[in-house]
Amino acid sequence: MAIVSGAERPAPRVGTRLRLLDPRVKLVLLAGWSIAVIPLGLRALFLFGLPGIVLGWRDGALRGLEGRPSLAFGVLLLLVFSARALSIEGETYVRLFGFPLSREGLISGAEVALRLLFVFLLGAMLVATTPAAEVKAAVEWFLRPLPGVPAARIGTLLGLMVRFVPLVFAEVTALREAQAARGVERRRNPVRRIFFLAVCALRRTVLRAERLALAMEARCYCDERTPRPMRVCRQDRRVLAAGLVWAAVVQVF
Repeated sequence: MAIVSGAERPAPRVGTRLRLLDPRVKLVLLAGWSIAVIPLGLRALFLFGLPGIVLGWRDGALRGLEGRPSLAFGVLLLLVFSARALSIEGETYVRLFGFPLSREGLISGAEVALRLLFVFLLGAMLVATTPAAEVKAAVEWFLRPLPGVPAARIGTLLGLMVRFVPLVFAEVTALREAQAARGVERRRNPVRRIFFLAVCALRRTVLRAERLALAMEARCYCDERTPRPMRVCRQDRRVLAAGLVWAAVVQVF
């Protein structure tokens, strides 16, 4: 019996169970759950979002979110929480650096931050477990019955956008490492560091998009292509029904 070393052992597929779901089911659940979290309070947000996030984490769909882009999103959530907590008036609950924070402001800030975090994690699971071609085919299927809507072009744009999200994250990570090697981190002004990083990342993203457009044009790419076959099985129907019922049940709490 042959012995397979650790270097030769194939890596497990990311999001195996979620990858097998129909892309239309995942898009409906993403849209439905994103809308369902809007009226939820703090306790209902934990009750609603925790099971899906735990399942996505155990399935491996949330791997790769430990990098600096996720840290930047965490800083954004902290800023949103702070702005919301300081803008809501009420009885002073605690003082932070001389600023009064009310109980209502803290709860409201936590609710907004959790809603954004939940939608971000849902989008990350969709990107990790759904190829761009499947996203394109699902969007075209939803938009094709609408008159006057260029379903094929919109599907192509959304598919490319999903494909570009991890590439942009990788680009930002490479730029941060390159700037750190050149001593940019020694600048005392953090605004200038962020400005240099943002300008370089935007420039390289635009250049990558232009090269992609030229490559697609050189290969005579067109919007009207052979549709990708999609079939909804019994498991897809069960997952869709369970997800929509769970979103409806949590609205009662």
